[in-house]
Amino acid sequence: MGPVNQQKVSEYDERLQRALKGLGSVDNPISVGEAAEEYEVNKQTLYRRIAGTHESRVISHREQPRLTPAEESAIVKWYEEQDDRGFPPRLDVVPSMAIHLEEKRTGTIAATLGQKWISRFFNRHPTLASKLSCNLERQRAYANDPRLLQDYFGKLGRLIRCYSLKGAQIFNMDEKGFLMSLGARAKVIYQRGRRNP
Repeated sequence: MGPVNQQKVSEYDERLQRALKGLGSVDNPISVGEAAEEYEVNKQTLYRRIAGTHESRVISHREQPRLTPAEESAIVKWYEEQDDRGFPPRLDVVPSMAIHLEEKRTGTIAATLGQKWISRFFNRHPTLASKLSCNLERQRAYANDPRLLQDYFGKLGRLIRCYSLKGAQIFNMDEKGFLMSLGARAKVIYQRGRRNP
């Protein structure tokens, strides 16, 4: 079974709801088969909904997530902030963060996450995506834009004036050796639409 498209699931659920309302309509009563055909839903699913043995996917899976919506939104916010700072986190950090948050909430040792958990996490949060990080040389080539440089030095000048920094208080750092052992290309999480994570 492939990944579940949340938008398609919600659209299908809306059609099922409209079909159920159509069945209960006093003005224009229709049969289950006619309602299933008119709203393009499965007839057996419609019968099960009427009998009350089949709930919507949203309702039936609400107890299934390992993290609360607040915990997931905190993870998403952290990833977006890291990406904005230019340090998109590696993909392997997601499960360890999720397990840590679950253990902190429950006070027990959490079981490992399933193989499909990360792909489902991305389905629930379409603003995030993963891809291989770019080499620093490519980033330098894209950053070699006079407008970007002018913007950078404008911000730097404002910070120096704001904090009344002296020349002796300003240091330059060479990125050589930065993120030792993590400098190789790796899968990172970034905000969808960014060109170069």
